Amino acid sequence: MMKRTLMAFLGLCILLQSCDKAETKNPQEEQNKPVPEKPKEGIPEKPADEGKKPEPAPPPSNNNGIVHGVVNQELSYNKFITLDMNADGKNDVYFTSALVMDSQSHLYLFASSISTSGGKLLLDKGTEMGLNGLWASPLKQGNPIKEQMLATARWSNYMTKAVLLDVIEKTQGDELKGPWVTKDDQYIGVQLLIDGKPHYGWIKVSHQGTEQKLYITEFAYNLAPSEELLAGQKSK
Repeated sequence: MMKRTLMAFLGLCILLQSCDKAETKNPQEEQNKPVPEKPKEGIPEKPADEGKKPEPAPPPSNNNGIVHGVVNQELSYNKFITLDMNADGKNDVYFTSALVMDSQSHLYLFASSISTSGGKLLLDKGTEMGLNGLWASPLKQGNPIKEQMLATARWSNYMTKAVLLDVIEKTQGDELKGPWVTKDDQYIGVQLLIDGKPHYGWIKVSHQGTEQKLYITEFAYNLAPSEELLAGQKSK
């Protein structure tokens, strides 16, 4: 009996000793343990919706010679959106972002035509930005889209990007620049090349408040080659 009691007492001591070791922290290890960095405000380093796939859009509809399609996608940092406007299996326009450093940190949201599509986007004339881009020329609803546009605008080539929004990172708060800031009713003029002939159309892009993202909502183009189309027009 006494032998069993002694064995039980020794077992309890060993158990308590091992628990003390498990709970004791090494001060040197705690000192060397890396401190997690606080998330950086302003321009994000990773997309907030990484890995998230957008819902498929309904197929474009033909409304008396005008093809209209719904997009309803958000363009933000590190997002990539493509549009096959004439549904021929080849993308015509893409939207994405780029981080560019000069004397400041810029997050550009922009559109560009696909080099093999032969398409063009309407740009404002001016000095090119660091990413080989110009401001996209904003069109109001009802503005005509055709070959000869305003004297202050020109059609792009695939090398020149159509910049929509510039987010400039500053210590006192990010600054937003561009023709789409706080505008929810503007359109990008588009020229598609179908069977070697130009077809004119538009893509609606919106911005809200101080958000660092844009909304690509819908598009349309004219099935009649070389015939103008009004911005926002969805049927004849």
